[in-house]
Amino acid sequence: MHSLFKLCAVCCLTVICQIVFAQPEIRILTTEEPPTNYTENGRLTGITTDVVMAIQQQIGSNTPIEVLPWARAYRIASSEPNIIIFTAGKTQTRVDLGFHFIGPVVTRSHILIGRSSDNLGIKVLDDVKTQNLEIGAMRGDWREKFFSDQGFKLQSATDHYVVLKMLAAGRIPLAISSDLEAPAVARKLNLPVHTFKPVYEFDHAASYILFSKGTSPKIVDQWQQAFLDLQTTDFFFRTAANWTNILGLQVQYNKIQGFFVSHQFESQKKVSTQQME
Repeated sequence: MHSLFKLCAVCCLTVICQIVFAQPEIRILTTEEPPTNYTENGRLTGITTDVVMAIQQQIGSNTPIEVLPWARAYRIASSEPNIIIFTAGKTQTRVDLGFHFIGPVVTRSHILIGRSSDNLGIKVLDDVKTQNLEIGAMRGDWREKFFSDQGFKLQSATDHYVVLKMLAAGRIPLAISSDLEAPAVARKLNLPVHTFKPVYEFDHAASYILFSKGTSPKIVDQWQQAFLDLQTTDFFFRTAANWTNILGLQVQYNKIQGFFVSHQFESQKKVSTQQME
């Protein structure tokens, strides 16, 4: 009887320890945003996706990555703990919301693009307002908020594919994009890259893997250490070489910027290097 009591006590203690010390379940969310994260032939891929999956392999995680519309994914991450979301910029709003940031993973020149056949004559950003031009944006993107807060006319859509289709069809004269995603989205849509041209560069900024407020510090630290461990290997340079071949762009990597394009996509001419908060 005494032995049975001891056995029951040990079993109860084991269960209690598992409950107390078990890491909370996390969700990993992303969206369709080539070339950092997108689906190809039903499989999730992308530059940041490769990084996230490499970290998961390092730490032994098999948590599935969910692909959602960005506005929905970001709403979840903004209101729930233990959410990992990528790829996203580091804005003051997100800092204030308590997000943790790992990276940078990529650095992009954020631009307004137009059709190559149009001559809009945008020299300063206010020219967009003066000409009463509408800008296409992905719903929930920090860049959508950036222009909305300043009173620009916007037409928002679920993802970058829809935005670029609207631009190509002439439904909008401008779209928010970057030197990395514009050619990638165009190729995914089987649209010639030279159909579009950069009109105005409004920011040059890094993007990260984000962890929502309230996420277990152990999880954040585990992912951060795995990211740093990968930087001691040739993983990032191999990944850059792989995506150079896939995209036809010169993708490079360093610890300060993450992945970046060393030269602009076809026909791009930088109009301005003005940095904007």
